[in-house]
Amino acid sequence: MSQRTRVLALLRHAGDRGVTNSEFIDWRIFRYAARLHELRDEGYEIDTKAFGSKVTYTLVGEPGVDDGRGEDQAQSLSPGLAGRLPAAVVNTDALFEVEHKPLSPYDPMSEAA
Repeated sequence: MSQRTRVLALLRHAGDRGVTNSEFIDWRIFRYAARLHELRDEGYEIDTKAFGSKVTYTLVGEPGVDDGRGEDQAQSLSPGLAGRLPAAVVNTDALFEVEHKPLSPYDPMSEAA
Protein backbone atom coordinates (compact mmCIF):
# COMPACT_ATOMS: atom_id res chain seq x y z
CA MET A 1 0.00 0.00 0.00
CA SER A 2 1.47 3.37 -0.99
CA GLN A 3 2.20 6.09 1.55
CA ARG A 4 -0.34 8.32 -0.19
CA THR A 5 -3.03 5.67 0.26
CA ARG A 6 -2.04 5.18 3.90
CA VAL A 7 -2.18 8.95 4.57
CA LEU A 8 -5.68 9.14 3.09
CA ALA A 9 -6.81 6.09 5.09
CA LEU A 10 -5.45 7.55 8.33
CA LEU A 11 -7.16 10.90 7.70
CA ARG A 12 -10.48 9.19 6.95
CA HIS A 13 -10.19 6.92 9.97
CA ALA A 14 -9.31 9.77 12.35
CA GLY A 15 -12.31 11.87 11.32
CA ASP A 16 -12.72 15.12 13.28
CA ARG A 17 -9.90 14.18 15.67
CA GLY A 18 -7.39 14.50 12.85
CA VAL A 19 -3.93 13.01 12.57
CA THR A 20 -0.89 14.60 14.18
CA ASN A 21 2.53 14.89 12.61
CA SER A 22 3.91 12.50 15.22
CA GLU A 23 1.24 9.89 14.37
CA PHE A 24 2.35 9.94 10.74
CA ILE A 25 5.90 9.26 11.93
CA ASP A 26 4.64 6.47 14.24
CA TRP A 27 3.05 4.87 11.17
CA ARG A 28 6.41 5.13 9.33
CA ILE A 29 5.10 7.76 6.89
CA PHE A 30 8.06 10.12 6.82
CA ARG A 31 7.14 12.10 3.68
CA TYR A 32 3.62 12.89 4.85
CA ALA A 33 3.88 16.58 3.88
CA ALA A 34 4.49 15.64 0.24
CA ARG A 35 1.61 13.15 0.32
CA LEU A 36 -0.71 15.80 1.85
CA HIS A 37 0.33 18.21 -0.91
CA GLU A 38 -0.55 15.59 -3.56
CA LEU A 39 -3.96 15.01 -1.97
CA ARG A 40 -4.65 18.74 -1.87
CA ASP A 41 -3.71 19.01 -5.55
CA GLU A 42 -6.31 16.33 -6.28
CA GLY A 43 -9.01 18.36 -4.55
CA TYR A 44 -8.99 17.00 -1.03
CA GLU A 45 -9.55 19.70 1.58
CA ILE A 46 -7.23 19.15 4.52
CA ASP A 47 -7.29 21.53 7.48
CA THR A 48 -4.00 22.20 9.26
CA LYS A 49 -3.80 23.39 12.86
CA ALA A 50 -0.49 23.99 14.62
CA PHE A 51 -0.05 23.98 18.39
CA GLY A 52 3.63 24.62 19.03
CA SER A 53 5.55 21.73 17.50
CA LYS A 54 2.40 19.58 17.19
CA VAL A 55 0.46 19.86 13.93
CA THR A 56 -2.93 18.24 13.36
CA TYR A 57 -4.28 17.48 9.88
CA THR A 58 -8.02 16.92 9.41
CA LEU A 59 -9.78 15.79 6.23
CA VAL A 60 -12.71 18.19 5.75
CA GLY A 61 -13.69 17.56 2.13
CA GLU A 62 -13.16 15.12 -0.72
CA PRO A 63 -13.45 15.64 -4.47
CA GLY A 64 -16.67 14.26 -5.93
CA VAL A 65 -18.45 14.31 -2.56
CA ASP A 66 -21.42 16.69 -2.35
CA ASP A 67 -20.92 18.86 0.72
CA GLY A 68 -23.96 21.06 0.10
CA ARG A 69 -22.03 24.15 -1.09
CA GLY A 70 -23.31 23.96 -4.65
CA GLU A 71 -21.34 23.41 -7.83
CA ASP A 72 -20.35 27.05 -8.46
CA GLN A 73 -18.81 27.53 -5.03
CA ALA A 74 -17.11 24.12 -5.06
CA GLN A 75 -15.50 24.87 -8.43
CA SER A 76 -14.23 28.23 -7.21
CA LEU A 77 -12.51 26.56 -4.27
CA SER A 78 -10.63 24.08 -6.43
CA PRO A 79 -10.34 25.42 -9.99
CA GLY A 80 -9.45 22.88 -12.64
CA LEU A 81 -10.45 19.92 -10.49
CA ALA A 82 -14.13 19.82 -11.45
CA GLY A 83 -15.05 16.56 -13.12
CA ARG A 84 -11.95 14.69 -11.95
CA LEU A 85 -12.54 11.38 -10.32
CA PRO A 86 -11.67 11.11 -6.64
CA ALA A 87 -8.66 9.04 -5.63
CA ALA A 88 -9.18 5.34 -5.06
CA VAL A 89 -11.47 4.52 -2.18
CA VAL A 90 -9.43 3.15 0.66
CA ASN A 91 -10.77 0.47 2.95
CA THR A 92 -9.45 1.59 6.34
CA ASP A 93 -10.37 -1.76 7.89
CA ALA A 94 -7.86 -3.46 5.59
CA LEU A 95 -5.16 -0.96 6.54
CA PHE A 96 -5.61 -1.47 10.24
CA GLU A 97 -6.06 -5.25 10.02
CA VAL A 98 -2.83 -5.69 8.10
CA GLU A 99 -0.64 -3.21 9.93
CA HIS A 100 -1.65 -3.80 13.60
CA LYS A 101 0.38 -0.77 14.62
CA PRO A 102 -0.58 1.35 17.61
CA LEU A 103 -1.05 5.07 17.06
CA SER A 104 1.65 5.60 19.66
CA PRO A 105 4.91 3.66 20.06
CA TYR A 106 4.43 4.21 23.81
CA ASP A 107 1.20 2.22 23.88
CA PRO A 108 1.64 -0.42 26.63
CA MET A 109 -0.44 -2.87 24.56
CA SER A 110 1.99 -2.77 21.64
CA GLU A 111 4.39 -5.64 21.00
CA ALA A 112 7.39 -3.28 21.07
CA ALA A 113 6.75 -2.25 24.69
